[in-house]
Amino acid sequence: MENRKNEKILGAAIKIAEGQDAKLIDSVAKQIETRQGIKLLDLRRRPEAHYTTIKIAGKIDNILETLFMTGELAFNLIDFTQYPAEGKSVGSFSSVVFIPIRHMTISECAVIAQSFAKDFSEKFRHPVFFFEGPAKHKKSEHEKMIQGLSREELISRIQQGELKPWGKNFSYNPERGVTFAGIRKFIITLIAYLDTTNFEITQEISDEIGSRGRIIRDREGNPLKDDNGNVKREEGRFHSIDTMAVNVGEEKLTQIIFSIKDYDNPNLVQLYKTLQNIADSFWVEILGYMIVGYVSLESLRSSISSLPRSEEIQKLPLAKQLEALRKFLNLDAFGEFSPQWQIIDFAFIPFASP
Repeated sequence: MENRKNEKILGAAIKIAEGQDAKLIDSVAKQIETRQGIKLLDLRRRPEAHYTTIKIAGKIDNILETLFMTGELAFNLIDFTQYPAEGKSVGSFSSVVFIPIRHMTISECAVIAQSFAKDFSEKFRHPVFFFEGPAKHKKSEHEKMIQGLSREELISRIQQGELKPWGKNFSYNPERGVTFAGIRKFIITLIAYLDTTNFEITQEISDEIGSRGRIIRDREGNPLKDDNGNVKREEGRFHSIDTMAVNVGEEKLTQIIFSIKDYDNPNLVQLYKTLQNIADSFWVEILGYMIVGYVSLESLRSSISSLPRSEEIQKLPLAKQLEALRKFLNLDAFGEFSPQWQIIDFAFIPFASP
């Protein structure tokens, strides 16, 4: 039991250049889902963009074996030359982003990602580029440059040595394209419910707290613009959070959807307190929160450390700590929060484990 408690859990987000062939995607997903020690967290087809993302979690060896299997499937089943050159993929096995989930640091994750990039490149004689950009919440200039190249320019720059993938024995195959490998923290999706139907207020709150920033206005309330005609914005509170305001007219409330890319800055409790202070300035109340999909235990423990009386709470059994966090954030107001299935760790370790 002790070994299971200390077991390292790694996540991976895979993007393949197929979003329109549902049967193909279902076939790939089934082969992933039936692999021992792998948890399929999410699958999202993007037909309009010609790609699908698949998120998985498991022990390191299981994850790496699954990635090699999925890459080989993509190379055998998907001809990248059949996809629009202006699409958002760079290859049939377009990218894999490694995500530390349990008992792993982002630095350890980077070492695994770099090793994968080298081994994958050598196994398939395939160009793989490693980037640390996703861990910093934005793409690196190198990554932006590659995605902006035509396929002909990409081939030329690889052949001329201007772009240097990991590994040595590779050749560019247009039917496969190239692959990106990167790292980032686990992204949490959170919804806050506001007791106002005034969408403009909700939008203002959403913009102020997220990376977008509130619009700067003149005394008459008109947006100010820069010399290029772009609307001026203040700096948002948190660069690691993307937000979207949503109007839920029939329920007489509004929502803000948060995509949290760094759960330590801020953690969920810090976000709650900041959001409540901003909402108070608009005379708006936060009715409750809902965590959408999966979350890691580490991210919740980071939040528990910021609760009132956190030192006392952290001495309690884990189930009691989670209950305290659930009550503070009012996570059950608009749908039950279920630690047993929503916390990734408990797919691999017992729920009662500290």
